[in-house]
Amino acid sequence: MGDLHRDRPGRQQGRQTRPPDGRQLPSGVLEAVGSADVLLQHALPRDCGDVSRALCRIAGGVRFRALQVRRQSRALPAASSDDHDPRRGDAHRPVRADVPVPSVRQDRRAPHRLCRREPAPGDLHHAERLHLDRPGHPRCRDDRRGEHVAGILGDHGADRAERSRRLWHPDVLRHLERVSLRTHVYVDGQGPDAAGGDHAAQESMGALRQRGAVCDGAPVVSADHHRLRAASEILRSGLECRSTQAIGALMLRWFCLIFAVVIIVVSVVEYVWHATPFEQIQGDFGLARTDPSVTVIRLGVASWQMNEFPWEETVRRYEKAKRGKVRIKLSVLPEGSFNSLLLFWRYGYTEYDVVVAFADEEIHPFIDYNWNTTDPARRSLLINVRDYLSEDKMNSFVPALLDGASRKDPNTGKMNCYELPWMGEVLALNYNKKYFQQAGIKELPKSWEEVEQVCERLKRARLTHQDKEVAPLAMNFAQRGFFAQNCYIPMLAAFKKGRGIKDDKGRLDVASPEAVKVFATLKRWYKAGYVTARSFVSERVEQELRTLDAVMYPHWQSRGLWAVDDHGPQVIGLAPTPGAQEAGSLIATYGCIIPKCSPVKKEAAEICYELFCTDQFKFQSAVAKGFMLDGKKKGGNKMPATKQIYDHPDLPPGVAELGRSLNRGYSYPDPTNWAQCAEILVVEFQKYLRDKTPTAEEALANVRERYADEVYTE
Repeated sequence: MGDLHRDRPGRQQGRQTRPPDGRQLPSGVLEAVGSADVLLQHALPRDCGDVSRALCRIAGGVRFRALQVRRQSRALPAASSDDHDPRRGDAHRPVRADVPVPSVRQDRRAPHRLCRREPAPGDLHHAERLHLDRPGHPRCRDDRRGEHVAGILGDHGADRAERSRRLWHPDVLRHLERVSLRTHVYVDGQGPDAAGGDHAAQESMGALRQRGAVCDGAPVVSADHHRLRAASEILRSGLECRSTQAIGALMLRWFCLIFAVVIIVVSVVEYVWHATPFEQIQGDFGLARTDPSVTVIRLGVASWQMNEFPWEETVRRYEKAKRGKVRIKLSVLPEGSFNSLLLFWRYGYTEYDVVVAFADEEIHPFIDYNWNTTDPARRSLLINVRDYLSEDKMNSFVPALLDGASRKDPNTGKMNCYELPWMGEVLALNYNKKYFQQAGIKELPKSWEEVEQVCERLKRARLTHQDKEVAPLAMNFAQRGFFAQNCYIPMLAAFKKGRGIKDDKGRLDVASPEAVKVFATLKRWYKAGYVTARSFVSERVEQELRTLDAVMYPHWQSRGLWAVDDHGPQVIGLAPTPGAQEAGSLIATYGCIIPKCSPVKKEAAEICYELFCTDQFKFQSAVAKGFMLDGKKKGGNKMPATKQIYDHPDLPPGVAELGRSLNRGYSYPDPTNWAQCAEILVVEFQKYLRDKTPTAEEALANVRERYADEVYTE
């Protein structure tokens, strides 16, 4: 590293960068240069960045200046302090002894007074500017590095080195300082070695003085030496700065570690004791444990239902009416928690005494658990609510709303009910009133034959919206359960004229002539252009009525209510499903389920019935009429679960009209296997629709075959 300029291109006039063999420099200079060279080769870290590379080049500069001193000692005659050669200029005038020696603690950005000679073509400064600043030089990988090194070696290098501080080991800084001091050679005992004197330095300077290289009493100090000293002090200040940063980073790491530990402890406490530490400090959880007169119910409600119904307001009214004897801890049920509930309840652990989240067809995995066991206590993960409520209370519900969550007991043969209904939803014909008026249609279709006639008239009317043709009918032919529940089932029930949608085994009918008629009718409508072209994209079909791209949409009443919210009741209307007066309507039920592992099963059943299944605390009225939240009306237009609500004269017209079809309502057949059966049905229908299966009879035959092989293993 000391031989910095070896094999460097651009050396002018063949000047050597090293003295020939056998020609030695004074011992003090050699010792100083050697110490700096060895230190910078072995003591500096390899990854210390631009600063270390600059210091290495400074070390080379120290040796190069020593070589220059040797050449001057051979070339220059002895001269006095008054000598002046105008041909050589002031740059080669020997310096008088009375010139003040600058201290190493002075401003290192100022040029050293003792080095006023301009750089020669072979000088280090010139070499650096020729090569290190040159793009693509092998010792400079990019322009910024060469520019930075040149800045370090230049007059204002300290400013640029300040921007390249690195964290150095204190031992390295001490060595740098010692080397920096040793390379500043003084004579006559002046300087940092005045106390003991540096004999090697004095001998070296004596030899130089005999050769006429220096004047008596004039120190020979290289500007590169001062730059090395400046870099050392810069690194020392960088150490202080980086030490502060290191302490801050260490404190931040400890803070993050402690914070993570606190989070873990809080999570474990909440998981084990079912209460946050804050709740335990307040005494809420302790009150539930120690006071037997207070009943605590842990209620979990699905997030999508929180803003649709007045849960919090109803709970507060109930607690106030009970005067502190009942406490209900309401919490939002996380999305996608179905499987975790199933797993925990299976092993007898629950965080909730009541869960309000799922429709009736969704809770059957909880019901099916251990269903074939001979021990009734181990059958199902949910309680049979008939075991906890009186017969009068069970008879207060709309009967059709109980069917979806009921199952025949294998021991007694009676129907067990595993859900407390609080809301129902009915399949309806949602339609656009303005499009009906534009096409001149004054009466709503009451049968599917009339629906086909209305579609033909709407097609001839050529209705458009935003320069796009409006489809008469939006139907979902995508691979989801919506095809079976919104297209196949209501048409099958209407064509069978009230004889039901089940076969003799209690499964979905896929063998009757009416089933063949459903497939054939839907394909005819699709080929005629009555059904929207986007019927195979479920997410798009869901928005057809709301975006005014379709006139009619047979689906749950909630889809029509969404469009009502967008365009108002003067544009969107709801009507019973065609054929519902004779065959009834498909119904979905939402209710409260109570796990068997709850410690307060009986209390939970009684409280849920009183709180949500009656209108004592105005919850059922909110289901039908809506409620006010933050000055805005929320919810409403859903089907109440109890019979008495339908006698209210102020029910919304749509709820009252749809309620008349509840007496003949029906639910999914075979809910345990419903999802798989619905998927097979729509796949075979799509094959028939795209002519891969020639006839409807063959398509339904394929459905029956797959049911036997994949679902029922017959």
